[in-house]
This record gives sequence, structure tokens and C-alpha cells, in this order.
Amino acid sequence: GRTFSDIDILVARPDASSIEFGLLINGWTRVFVDDYDQRYYREWMHEIPPLRHKDRQTVIDLHHNILPPTNKDSPRPDKFCHQTVHRPEVGDIQVLASEDALIHSATHLFSESEYHNGLRDLSDIDLLLKHFSAQNPEFTSQLITRALTLGLAKYLYLALRYTRLVLHNQSGITSQQEHQINPNFSPLYLKLLDFCFLNIFLPDHSTSRSWRLPLAKFILHIRGHLIRMPLKMLIPHLLHKAFITPFHEWKRQRQLATEQKPIT
Repeated sequence: GRTFSDIDILVARPDASSIEFGLLINGWTRVFVDDYDQRYYREWMHEIPPLRHKDRQTVIDLHHNILPPTNKDSPRPDKFCHQTVHRPEVGDIQVLASEDALIHSATHLFSESEYHNGLRDLSDIDLLLKHFSAQNPEFTSQLITRALTLGLAKYLYLALRYTRLVLHNQSGITSQQEHQINPNFSPLYLKLLDFCFLNIFLPDHSTSRSWRLPLAKFILHIRGHLIRMPLKMLIPHLLHKAFITPFHEWKRQRQLATEQKPIT
């Protein structure tokens, strides 16, 4: 029953422009974003603006990293490990190695500022842990090593903590292994994270909602933006998105309405 909303591909940054051009001449089109967002994506983010297929309406996100370069934890893409999988309908495909794929999921989830599908994404990590651990008894120790190598151990630590607290996944991680990736958050900060994530990861149902949920969303929204970029970049960006972008969108919609108005 798990559905997906888009397809992520990861390429070397110097190759991104030529691959984008190849997609554009093979039926993909740019999703509309204004000039500011074009610059925001291409200079500050780890991906270009999304591309949508003109017939299928599927969306591709073309990445050159898994975190924005403005994030101090952004890893070196050349450190990622890959593996080849064979699909009869398309042939051999290069994908992230199992450990890196799980770390990628954990990093995305715990550096986000929006959590519309938080419980679903946590469940993805839970299922990946169970699947890969069943395939390889050494998976958890290799996972710890990879997280430390990529400099993303704190995101894995949070993933393991909340799959255990919310979904009761023990994951086979020993206390000694968990100590290796423990970021030593202050007790107060850890209590704040627990408040936020234990509310965010509740089912999206009226019986689970309380005043805590909007507060948790607000705190994590601010946290996500602070993780994404430093304040000297973040404050001008938020001001632009709050005031200038809505004005430009209003002007665009007004222009479209004028162009579409029938001539009488």
C-alpha cells in the first residue's frame, strides 16, 4: 500500500546541467518556479527545481547531494557507496548501497521542516531496518560505520531512537554501537526533541490531535530552517518568501486572468 510521489536521482554536480538538458529533450518539463526560487534551488540547494513528464505527469527530483551545501552536515557525495540492481524491464540500475539508502532516509526525515507524512517516513525507516537486517546479520554494525564515515551519525541516532520509541523496533543495535553515534544532546534539547517528534509521529487522526501538535510542527519548522542554512542567509530568505513571493504570485495570477479573459 505504500505509494510514492516522485523519483529521486543522484548525479555528480558537474553533470547535473547536461542530465537536466537530456531530460528536457526527452519529454520532461520544468515545474514553474519564479526567478528567485530558480536561484534558490540552483545556488543553495542540493537539487534543481523539479521536472514533470509531459505525458505521465510523474515528477523527477534531480539531486547532486542529499543535503543542501548550506547545511553544515552536508556530506561529500563522492563518499556514497553504490550497488547495481537488475530490473528485467530496464536492465542494470545504480542505486545507493543499503546502508547509505537508510542513512539517506534518516537524514531527510530528521532535517526536514515539514512533516505532513512524518509517520509514513518513519515507517519506511523501520521497514528498511527490518528488511536489510534480515538479509545481512552484519548490517547494523556496517550501518554505524557508514553513518560515522559520512558525518551523518546524529540523524541515524534520531532514526533509531524514534523507531524504537514509536514503532518498538529494537533493530539489533547494541548499547555500545548506539553510544558510538550518540551526539550527546543536552538533556533539555533531547526533551524538546522528544516532545516534538513523539507528537509529530502520532497518526493523523482526530483522536490523536491536541494542542501539542501545532506547537511541535512550529518548533520543527523553525529547527528545519535553522539546520538548512545560517541565519545570515535564512532571515533574508524568509522575508522574501513571506512578503515578496506572495506579491509576485498575485501579479502573475492577475496577468494570467487578464490573458484568459474573453474578448467581447
